[in-house]
Amino acid sequence: MKDVSAWKPLLQELLKQQSVEPAARLRQRLVDLGEQRGLGTFSYVELGFPRFRAFLEQFPDVLEMRVRPGGDMEVLSLAAAAAQPVAVRGEHRAMSAAREDVWIAFSNPDPQRLRYFNRKTGAVKHFQQTDLGAAVGLTPVADWVKIEPVPGTQQTAWMQEFLAQASTLVAADYPMIAQPYRTAVNVEFTKALGAAGKQWTQFRTGKMFEVMSQWAQRAGVDVSMLLPSFETRHAHPPVSTASLTDAAALSPKQRALKLIESLTDQEIADTLIPLMASIIMVSARR
Repeated sequence: MKDVSAWKPLLQELLKQQSVEPAARLRQRLVDLGEQRGLGTFSYVELGFPRFRAFLEQFPDVLEMRVRPGGDMEVLSLAAAAAQPVAVRGEHRAMSAAREDVWIAFSNPDPQRLRYFNRKTGAVKHFQQTDLGAAVGLTPVADWVKIEPVPGTQQTAWMQEFLAQASTLVAADYPMIAQPYRTAVNVEFTKALGAAGKQWTQFRTGKMFEVMSQWAQRAGVDVSMLLPSFETRHAHPPVSTASLTDAAALSPKQRALKLIESLTDQEIADTLIPLMASIIMVSARR
């Protein structure tokens, strides 16, 4: 069933029964009701949407959405939304993309790493816990705000939630989620999902964007500064001609080694090694 409008009466009926509903539960109820009414199994992906939220955004005359503390989204009928305090409604500006440096700062759960964001320039700086003095020395102090990364336990909970929502997936088939969360665990989980890996990536990305939006609200940061379109050229000193000449004189292997030297052991173990292993595996299959 490809007609999006056919699902509108079902949404209206469900929200009449329950005016405020967690998005994940509403989606499952929509699946059940769709099968009962002969519309087939509801799938926002088959309807052409990357996320359930994008599907719901087609019905502004039926519902509103908001993000709850913790990052979960809930759906409200318009009557229920009107009854909510204005300060709560529309609290978080939606995000559809994020700068790479911002994504890394939020998604890497390394507890030994401190990350700070400059409210004026958009610059992101990282420090090890052992470099606390350097972090404290950031100036002007009022311009810098601490980034709160998503804990590994929360990212594992997202995996569990994704599996619980997917009727064709069995949690027991993905034992890696019982391990302490690392980037390598996510890589392994995504690969094990096979065709569902793309849906998981979309699910996780949506969760991450909601967390970033909430943080921006609390920190007094304009969400637009987190987007790829935001220019941060003023946050970094210009690269000298001499440094460009030196870099050009290095072989690709030497440049790679210099890059590795700038990473911590944790970053190499959690990010670089899994990434290189994936590249090698893909190349070997060609």
